[in-house]
Amino acid sequence: MTKFHAIVLDEQQLFAAAFSELLKSTNNFETVNYSNKLDLIKGKSLPEGTFFLFMDYLLPNVNTLSEIRKIRIEHPTIKIIIVGIITNPHLILLIHKAGANGFISKNSSIIEIEDCLKYINTDQFYVSENIKDDLINLYVNGHNILFTAREHEILNYIYLGKTIVETANLLNLSKHTVIAHRRNMMEKTGVNSVTGLINKAKEQGML
Repeated sequence: MTKFHAIVLDEQQLFAAAFSELLKSTNNFETVNYSNKLDLIKGKSLPEGTFFLFMDYLLPNVNTLSEIRKIRIEHPTIKIIIVGIITNPHLILLIHKAGANGFISKNSSIIEIEDCLKYINTDQFYVSENIKDDLINLYVNGHNILFTAREHEILNYIYLGKTIVETANLLNLSKHTVIAHRRNMMEKTGVNSVTGLINKAKEQGML
């Protein structure tokens, strides 16, 4: 019988502990561990079995889209489920394209978690009920994505308080490229400051 294991990565230890207990109550997992740091999984060899990684979208000092890709390369068979409060369908789509297997809300019920596990085990991408219609509409109508994946990476670092130089170094870009991306994002959202950009991103469910 396949052994299922879960790892919960979340900035808030109280939430991570509570969510871990919720996962245990599904009776699907042999082990459930939690942390607020990626070192629980990065550079580690995973034991035999199927692993589910439940990862907070806004971990401290972590660019989630980039990390999803890195984890997918290091652990090709791991099931990655992003957990968060974001509701923007464009960003959910980018999370899917980065290599995640699903997205669920932080207030998901045990029933929704079990549905998520069933979907993922049949190689389908799962998304929480509260944003499913918006995501389907995006697929059907082919609306243009507001921000590119790179812009979301830069937006994430702006939100984390990184400077232009720090962001450029983290993404291996020139500072002029970072500045250009920031300017483009502000033009797209109709704001003229970084504070306005963050506020607009929150309003549109990106943060």
